[in-house]
Amino acid sequence: MTTTVQIVGAIDQQGNLHLDVPTALPAGNVNVTVVIASLVSPRKKNPKRALRLAGTLSWKGDPMEIQREMRSEWSD
Repeated sequence: MTTTVQIVGAIDQQGNLHLDVPTALPAGNVNVTVVIASLVSPRKKNPKRALRLAGTLSWKGDPMEIQREMRSEWSD
């Protein structure tokens, strides 16, 4: 005989799962399968939040020359 019971448990500060499982099953050994699914939904990513970092950069000098100088440091 198989019975499915869906309940909400609590995890304490030590990481222990506490369940109160009411069943109408007779006393004896049973096989138990636990599927842990968080009730807290992940925070949705807001693409507009990244836009606040977008912009332009005022650059003085030759970007290619600076890049060559930086790369030449690796080969030294």
